[in-house]
This record gives sequence, C-alpha cells and structure tokens, in this order.
Amino acid sequence: MGGQTSKTRKFTLENEEPRNVIKVSDEVVSRLRKSMEEVLHIYMSCCMFRGKKKAAAEQPPLYASGVEGQPPPFYHYEPSLTSLKIRQEAVDNLKKNDEYWENRIKDLEKRHEKMRVIMEEEFTKAVEDFRVTRLREPAECPELCTNVKKNVVDCYKMYSREPMRCAKEVQAFTACVDSNRITIVEEARCTAVKAS
Repeated sequence: MGGQTSKTRKFTLENEEPRNVIKVSDEVVSRLRKSMEEVLHIYMSCCMFRGKKKAAAEQPPLYASGVEGQPPPFYHYEPSLTSLKIRQEAVDNLKKNDEYWENRIKDLEKRHEKMRVIMEEEFTKAVEDFRVTRLREPAECPELCTNVKKNVVDCYKMYSREPMRCAKEVQAFTACVDSNRITIVEEARCTAVKAS
C-alpha cells in the first residue's frame, strides 16, 4: 500500500463439499470487472492528481490474464477451515441434541407403557376382588333364618284372616335377621381391615 507495489498472489482451495460452491453467471463477472475497472480508474486519477503518476504507472495491471479477450479468473468465496469446523460442530451438537431428546421420549414412552400395564392389572384385580367380596351371587349367599321364616309363612297361611296372631313369629324372624345382619357387617369389616 502507499508507495510500495504489491504482487498478486494466487490462492487455490479445494472444495470438499460441492454444495458450498457458489455459481456466478458471466453477467455478474462482467459487472464485477467493470466495477473493479472503475475503482482502478478512480484510484489512478487520484494518484495522478496528487503527483504520483510514476508510482501508478509502475503498478502491474489488476487483471493478469494470459489471453486477451478472455475474462480473468474469478475466485468465489469459500468458507475457511475454521468456519467449516464451527459449522460441523454446530451440526454435531444439533444431532446430539436430537438424539438426546429422542432417547428421552422413548424412555418416557416405555415408562408410560409399564405404568399402563400395571394400572390395568391392578384394575382387573380390584374388579375381581370387588366381585368376589362385595357382589355375592344369589347362589353363593346362604339363606338365613330359614326355619323361622318357615314358621312365619305357615302362621300366615293358617291365620290368613287374623294376621295379628302371628306377631310372635314375625318378631322372632326380625330378631334373627338383625342378629345375622350384625354378624355379616362385622365379618365384612374384619375382611376389609385384613385386606388393607
């Protein structure tokens, strides 16, 4: 810069990933060439204006093409190795993050499936226990106070027009039913306490 002349260096990078290539049309190349020529022209005129005509004349041309009429080579921007590394690290981090959350989701699904199976088993057991202990089928229930009941029925048949004569039999039947009811309630309470 300034009074020193600089030499043009050529630098070639091999592109390992063809998807990062930027294609530029000939029209864009010609526009860039024109803008570079304008910048060069402004620079040259500026140098001449300041009395540096000799230094500007000694500078090599901006474009050094071997064949006239052929456009100079145009080098496209390629990401540097550090930006490629950063991009690769970001992609790797995203993949790790995706794998982590996929594994978490799969783990949660497995846990929920286990819980569902356990809950269904417990529900089935509870229904079966309820059916066995609470809902006795009529055939399973023992008939209570059968002989006292038979006495009440026989009395009503004998004294169908005078039901008050069967009051003693009815009171005996009521007392029998009450005592059996108390026994059944006590047994159910003891069974429930033992089960819990």
